[in-house]
Order: sequence, then C-alpha cells, then structure tokens
Amino acid sequence: MPKLVRDLIPARLARKGIPFESRAMAPSEFRVALRDKMREEVDEFLRADDPASHLEEAADVLELMLADLGLEGFSLADLLAAAETKKLKRGAFAGRVLLSI
Repeated sequence: MPKLVRDLIPARLARKGIPFESRAMAPSEFRVALRDKMREEVDEFLRADDPASHLEEAADVLELMLADLGLEGFSLADLLAAAETKKLKRGAFAGRVLLSI
C-alpha cells in the first residue's frame, strides 16, 4: 500500500537494493496524505513511553505540520508567531489548569 515517506527514504531503499516505486504527489493528494500521516504520527506520539521516543515522535508531528502549513505558504516563523499571539491572548498550558463548569 502506498504511503507518504520522508524525502530521503527512497534513496536509502535504493542503496539497500530494496525495490520500490515512488512519485511526487499533486498538492491536493499530498494534503490528504499529510493528514493521514499526521494521524498515524500523533497516535505514535501519544503511545511513546519514554522521553527519547516522545521527542522523536514530536519531531515527526512537527515536520508534518510544517509541510501542511507550507502548502498555504506559512513557515515555522509564522507558526511560532501565531502560537505566541495565542499564548498572549489566552495563556499557555504551563499552569496545568483543569477547569470544570
């Protein structure tokens, strides 16, 4: 079954002599593949049971977010600015606040 992989994976497979087929996706197809891969990686992030795995899975999620945002012309700087704006308006999660209404 075809799946979205990082850019350097085909070269690694080729060096190992593993047969494969690959192609570049159209933007609309890429967005769907990104979202599917994001669900997979978020699930792996949530299941990570040690700090190193947790960090590695977070890096995968971030890379997917940046690829998705890149389709709209946004960068990491744009994402960080949006996060800072939201934090200034509504706060962060550092206080561990649990609210019941």
